[in-house]
Amino acid sequence: MNSTHKQNIFPAGWPGGYTLIETLISLFLLTTALLGLAALYAISLKSSHGATMHDLATMQGMGMVERIRANPSAVDAGTYLGLSGEPSGTDCTTAHCDPENMARFDFREWNRQNASMLPSGTGDISNPAGNMYQVTITWADGEATPSYSLTFYPR
Repeated sequence: MNSTHKQNIFPAGWPGGYTLIETLISLFLLTTALLGLAALYAISLKSSHGATMHDLATMQGMGMVERIRANPSAVDAGTYLGLSGEPSGTDCTTAHCDPENMARFDFREWNRQNASMLPSGTGDISNPAGNMYQVTITWADGEATPSYSLTFYPR
C-alpha cells in the first residue's frame, strides 16, 4: 500500500507568508513616508513663491532707482521724496512733461506695477540721511509683510 504523506517544507513555527499585522505595519510606514514627502513638497512650493516675490520686488526697486537717476532735476527739487499714494499729474506717455510731473508719473506708474505684480504691493521713497535715497517695497505673504529696501545715491 502506498500512502501519500504530505511533508511540510517549512520548519515548525515558520509562517508561510505575510500576516495581516505585517501588511498593516508596511502600509502605515509607506503612508507616513508619503505624507512626509507631501509636506516637504508644500514647504518647497511656499519657499519658491516667496523667492519669486522677493525677486519681483528687487526688479521693481531697481527700476525705480533707474527712473530717479534719469531725472536729476526732480532729485534736486526733492520731488520724489514728497510722493505717496497715487499723486495726480500728467500722463507722460502721451504728453511732454517737466521733471516734477515726470517724477509724479514715475511714482504713480511704479506703484501701479507694484500692486499688479506683488500681492498688496506698495512702494515708498525716503531720504534716510544726507543725499542718500531709500526705495522700499512692501507686499503681503500670508500673515507676514516682507519688504525690500534699496539705499543708493541718486547722483
